[in-house]
Parts: sequence; structure tokens; C-alpha cells
Amino acid sequence: MGEKMHIEAGERHAAGGVGPVEVATTTSKALRGIIYHNLTIRMLKGLPLTALLKNK
Repeated sequence: MGEKMHIEAGERHAAGGVGPVEVATTTSKALRGIIYHNLTIRMLKGLPLTALLKNK
């Protein structure tokens, strides 16, 4: 999911629609959101990372 957003942001930048700072900000926000989401699930379920990955 995050990878797809990054690729789309890169394509817009190549077309001149978005500046490099905006691309970096969008990418870091997406990555941060994914990290926080995974940590929240782990804290709620109390599962190790391997169990979390198997459940997806």
C-alpha cells in the first residue's frame, strides 16, 4: 500500500505536478502511518511480529 502511494507520488513529480519536498513528506507520512498502525495492532493483540504477519 505504501509502496503504491510512493510510486504514484513519483509519477506526479516526474510530470512536474509535485515538488520533491512534497513527495518526501507524503512518503514519510505514509510510512509513519503504517508503522503506527502495526504497533497499535501489536499492542492491542500482544502478538509478536511473526504472528502479526501470519494473520494478514
